[in-house]
Amino acid sequence: MFYIFLSILCSVSVAVLLKLFNRYSVDSLQAIIINYPTAVILSYIFFKPELQLVGQHQSLLPEYTILALLLLSLFYFISKSIAFSGIVVTAVAQRLSLLIPVVAAFLLFGEQLNLI
Repeated sequence: MFYIFLSILCSVSVAVLLKLFNRYSVDSLQAIIINYPTAVILSYIFFKPELQLVGQHQSLLPEYTILALLLLSLFYFISKSIAFSGIVVTAVAQRLSLLIPVVAAFLLFGEQLNLI
């Protein structure tokens, strides 16, 4: 339950921050792009990863790059949606977008409902 609450808190915080970007005339694309090096630096400082392990997965660099660009574009589109439609409409649309993969898992891929 704690992780669900934490997830909701983080999701709402991102939406509110993106709304504040619009209010204070902050360029959301620049702020989102600056987020990446900031996250890397803070992750290195706080989590102290073993960089030798990173070198072992260099073959996945194209996939990581595509994923980074997709996340960047996702946050940008969310910021534009919040700027034009508002936080509530964007949040509802995000939650409803989870319905499509769940329905597809059961109808198209034959997943069975179980306790897990």
